[in-house]
Amino acid sequence: MGVGIGDSIEIKMEGKKVIMKSKKQLALEALKEIQKIVKESGVSEKEMQENARKIRREINEQRAS
Repeated sequence: MGVGIGDSIEIKMEGKKVIMKSKKQLALEALKEIQKIVKESGVSEKEMQENARKIRREINEQRAS
């Protein structure tokens, strides 16, 4: 079932079915979706990192002023 002792789980009802997934599995699925979207965007990793640095710099400048 992919759920181990001590794992956090999410339980939801879909019609007459109960769906149980570990929080870890949900996070991995979300990560795969993000990776897919990033890949499809055509933006390179380097470009993304540069934009993130620029945004962080701007935020820090705003906080400092």
